[in-house]
Amino acid sequence: MEQTWRWFGPDDKVSLADIRQAGAAGIVTVLHPLSPGAPWTESETAYGQARIAEGFDGAIRWQVVESLPVPEETERLGPSMAADIAAYQATQEALAAAGLQVICSNVMPALVWAHTDLCAPLDHGGRAMRFDLTRLVVFDDHILGRAEASESCGEDEAAVADCAVRGMNDAEIEELVHTAGTGLPSLAKRRTLEGLRLLALVTYGGVDAARLRQAHVDFLSEAAPLAEELGLRLCCHPDDPPVALSGLPRAMSRAEDYARLRDAVDNPAVGTTLCTGSLGAPADDNPVEIVRRFGSRIHFAHLDGQTEMVAVIAVKLEEETLHRTEGRKDAGIPGRLDHGREILSELTAGAQPGYPAVGHLNGLAELRGVTAAFQAHPQRRAA
Repeated sequence: MEQTWRWFGPDDKVSLADIRQAGAAGIVTVLHPLSPGAPWTESETAYGQARIAEGFDGAIRWQVVESLPVPEETERLGPSMAADIAAYQATQEALAAAGLQVICSNVMPALVWAHTDLCAPLDHGGRAMRFDLTRLVVFDDHILGRAEASESCGEDEAAVADCAVRGMNDAEIEELVHTAGTGLPSLAKRRTLEGLRLLALVTYGGVDAARLRQAHVDFLSEAAPLAEELGLRLCCHPDDPPVALSGLPRAMSRAEDYARLRDAVDNPAVGTTLCTGSLGAPADDNPVEIVRRFGSRIHFAHLDGQTEMVAVIAVKLEEETLHRTEGRKDAGIPGRLDHGREILSELTAGAQPGYPAVGHLNGLAELRGVTAAFQAHPQRRAA
């Protein structure tokens, strides 16, 4: 596995030097100052690549772009769809010119990902990001005020949320609004409550999962041929979490969603971001089987969640071995730890929620140990 690390730019509390010391060779990032949907130029992308590589003698480089989502107008099949796709294609050309290989996108409307706690306490004294369905229902029903909220969540969940909200004070409610509005792995970008209400009730009104899936197919039908020509790999991140949020549609929550997309856009440049946390959440979707089923199209991996991680790494290494025997240039699948825990010094020093240095180093060391064991004894992978 090509070990990578999510970096949030010069303002990140984790420096490139820290990442290099941790042993990661690939950086996963975006050009943070640019507005969503704006085309990236070759000069901007080349500068970003050079800034990351500077002083490391090629030992660390920008390898994966995450996230470069499908534009919102495209998700809604809006009037600027053609212009948005043209801008995206210009960005693809700039990325390829700078030596980038993988673009991780998503079709999660508005919020991109959702959590209900950024620093939830853990039993051992650390902290971590968390998604709690009851807190989502509290936000959706009692704060956002969506009329259909109680109907969509079920009577039992609505009753639990009613009880929970009565025990929350103003500061706790404000914090929930704050967290729900983050929506991106960057504290610099948040939606206001009114903005969220507008998105859920107006902007995406009438856009259901079927329409969102069709928009994704239409988008990739234009983006994939150029990606293949440029040697880029496009991989869609699954919905995080894989449940409906505040009336917004979800299109990539299950293994079957990826099978449907593969059949609709049969291009080797189009693939999957293996997020074991999201794809492992549905009880009847097994990440191990997902790797076996979509292995030739897995272009990037997020490793985390309550899943059989040792087994996932075993089948992922098998897939990479197969790629090498086939002579594929993309034999190594870049992967990174997802949502590390705040522990030790970061409990007082502070950290980017979900991306602390010490917690990530701990998790990366565990993944590295399992990988090294299988590489030394490949005959044990099948066991």
